[in-house]
Amino acid sequence: PQSLLGTQIFDSHFPNLRARVIPVIIRPDNSYANDSTPLILELEQKFKFRKILPQNSGLAFLTLLVEDFADEWLTKVMFEGRFHTEKDARFGARWQLLQFGADTGIEGDSQTEDQPSPTILKKVADQFASRQVSRRKRIVGHDWAAGEKCLRRVCEIITDMVIDGQPFLFGNYPTVADFGLYGQLRQLVTDPFPARIMAEYPIAYAYVWKIDDLSGYVTTVDTPERPESIAPAVVEILRLASKTYVPFMMANSQALKNGEHTVAVDIFDGEYKHSQPPFKYQGLCLKTLTDQYNMLQGEDLVFVNKVLDETGCLDLFSAETNQSKL
Repeated sequence: PQSLLGTQIFDSHFPNLRARVIPVIIRPDNSYANDSTPLILELEQKFKFRKILPQNSGLAFLTLLVEDFADEWLTKVMFEGRFHTEKDARFGARWQLLQFGADTGIEGDSQTEDQPSPTILKKVADQFASRQVSRRKRIVGHDWAAGEKCLRRVCEIITDMVIDGQPFLFGNYPTVADFGLYGQLRQLVTDPFPARIMAEYPIAYAYVWKIDDLSGYVTTVDTPERPESIAPAVVEILRLASKTYVPFMMANSQALKNGEHTVAVDIFDGEYKHSQPPFKYQGLCLKTLTDQYNMLQGEDLVFVNKVLDETGCLDLFSAETNQSKL
């Protein structure tokens, strides 16, 4: 049975995983792997239908850039929103743990087969909440005001996109960029503290729930072979990224390169300060994106450079930035 402390299922079934996080995919040969973005790329190669990367290499790269912005920056907004106060932290911990109904891993638990005892569940939840609150400075790195500004801007961009008649970021079908945003926004519409903000943007709220179940959504892939422009929503998301994610990722890369213990950088053009320990995994994410960028050629490279330059993201892929010791 799965431990509420999150260890037993990995010990029993996935002992070779370095990072004990979900999702985990078990392949037909019984090998397994996690880390969502590489898994998405793997599945994209294996299946012909319901693709989530555009056919054009330049557009595909931009979807992956937006997805990484969501994975590596918006997750900070999500984390702070869930554990912002002690009350939020207790709720966030308890609703997550109540989803699991097996062994808590704590000696003396008098649980039934399907549900741990309330006393033990509260103890584990409070321990988890305390742990997550203590990790806020290391993971989030800035005040909630910066996170709220970022969340509101994302909601505004999605609202304008849908009003203009475009259901998804890159056109009439969802891409990995939409799923990247969804992964964070789906938590932000659930946790009470940030959900109050999301409720002010009913169109963005509806966008989240639409992506929550796309099982009946069918459309043709409509991206051109040689795009001449990019959707306004993508431009605005990348402009937001240039004020938050880009300076952080560059500073994190530099800190890793120099062996520094702190990433300190201005975000939103100096309106807010961001400070946290360097994170090696995010350096690896930037290296992966840079490798994908370096594979672009010809008109695709020209197109992507134009978009990155116009949105303030081009510096992220300079050669000097990405010489981190990974």
